[in-house]
Amino acid sequence: LRPGQIIGTPGYISPEHVLDKPLDGRSDLYSTGVLFYEMLTGKKPFTSRSVDELLDMHVSAAPPPLSGALGDYQKIVDRLLAKRPDDRFKSAAELIAFLDEEAHDVLVGATGI
Repeated sequence: LRPGQIIGTPGYISPEHVLDKPLDGRSDLYSTGVLFYEMLTGKKPFTSRSVDELLDMHVSAAPPPLSGALGDYQKIVDRLLAKRPDDRFKSAAELIAFLDEEAHDVLVGATGI
């Protein structure tokens, strides 16, 4: 590995990876956010013909808003794709707990229980 060389898939790489900062599990959660967005919409949140521009988008561009019924997932996508690791879920366990709570809120709201 040479200085300034990035190893990773450009479409899923976290901002801190692009910036050659320390990586931890929150970097993986960013990549999970890209995958989650892709699962919801059928496309990646950031695309470009240039790898350099794509990497810059991961560092500085806000994720595109989800439309229609998918808007219910915006809070999750925004948190997973937060540019600063401290603004993301701290761990996969925290993400799962958040999803459990969100699902509970939806079910309680739908059933009135």
